[in-house]
Order: sequence, then C-alpha cells, then structure tokens
Amino acid sequence: MKKTMSVLVNPRMAADGFRESPWLSALVMCLAFSCGLTMFSSLQNATSGVEALGMVSLVFDLAYLGAGLAAVFFIWQLKASGSAEKYKKAAAASMALGLVLAVTVFALVMLYFSMYSVLWGLTEEQLAEMEMKKEDAEQIWRVLPFIILSLVCNALEGASFLLFRQVLRRLGDMSAGKLSSSGIFTACAFVSALTGGMILGRMLFEIMSGGGALRIVFAAFSCLAETGIYAGMMVLCQGIRSALRGE
Repeated sequence: MKKTMSVLVNPRMAADGFRESPWLSALVMCLAFSCGLTMFSSLQNATSGVEALGMVSLVFDLAYLGAGLAAVFFIWQLKASGSAEKYKKAAAASMALGLVLAVTVFALVMLYFSMYSVLWGLTEEQLAEMEMKKEDAEQIWRVLPFIILSLVCNALEGASFLLFRQVLRRLGDMSAGKLSSSGIFTACAFVSALTGGMILGRMLFEIMSGGGALRIVFAAFSCLAETGIYAGMMVLCQGIRSALRGE
C-alpha cells in the first residue's frame, strides 16, 4: 500500500529540487540565447529597412526581447533563493512573456488573414495593378503551410509560459510548506513537450525548404534554443509531478 502524500512528500524539498536542478539552468540559458538571437534579428531588420509586415515583426520581437530578458532575470534569481516572493516575481515575468507570445499570434493571424483574403479573389490584371506577378502570388500561397506551422508553434509557446506561470506560483506555495496536487505540473509537462516537438518540426521544414546556408544555420540555432527552453520545462515539471506522486 502506498503511503499518504503527507508522509511521502516534503513540499519544501520538492521546491528546492526544482531550484537546484541543472535543467532550470539550461532553461534560463536557452531563453537568454533565444533573446540574443531575437535581438540580432531585430537589429538586422532595423538597419536593412523593413516593410509593413517586417515592421510588425520588429515590434513584437522587441516586446519578446523585453519580456524574455525579464523572465531570464527573475527565474535565474530562484537559483539563489526560493522565497515565495521570488517565485511570485518569476511567475509574473513568465506570464508577461506568455501574453506577449499570445498577442503576437493574435495580431499575426489577423494580418495574414487580411492579406490572404485580399489575394484570394485577385485576377492577373489586378495583381499587375498592385505591381505583382502571378508567380509572386503563387509563392505567397506556397509559404502558407509554414506560416500556419509557425503560428501554431508560437501559440503553444505562449500556452507553455502561461502554464509555467502557474507552476511557479504553485512552487511558491510549496516553498512555504504547502502541499500541492500534480495536475498543473502534468499539464505544463505535456504542453511543453508538444511545443518542443512542433518547434523541431518547424526546423526540419525550414531546412528542407532550402535557402542560404546562413539562413539555415540561424534557423537551426534559433529552433534548438527554443526547444531547449521547453525541454527544460518538461523535465522540471515531470520531476515535481513524480515527487508529488511519491514515485
């Protein structure tokens, strides 16, 4: 017969195991690296001149950069001390990053929906009036599957950080000695695993679609850094879930 949770689980020890895990360090380092790549991409866009769509991406890249750096700072602070207040600040930073990703997805969905709705009924003469060729329109339609995949990845990333916010809040309670159920940890582990898998799929899609070597290398590094973030979330949440279940 299994022992009761109160005997098996010391919530403070479980929360300390989360803070001291090398996977938390890996998560923070991958997030910092992702922010660095985003900053590099933003600087390139700003110096090379951007069109309307590029300007939208630039604005949201900068928002991601700010929220991401805040998350890096406050989550890293947990390594030094696991007070309930520090967990609360880390949870707020995680929520901010999740909301930035969610708003980004919403804005891009509206933008792409408008663009493709306009393209849907255009004739060759109308395309010519817009200084576009039929081949240009066909190319835009060919990249639609990749756009959808990217939007799904971004939506899952936002969901992962919003769930991770709940995880951090729950860990703040556990650091004060309160027991917790394992449900939120299971949910965050599942969504994070799904997110990492989708990002790897996007990376393969980008590599197979061709392009310059520099573009492929940049995409690979970016996707691997993002995958590391969600792999870290998954392993950390699985560890706490196992501890709470006495496994």
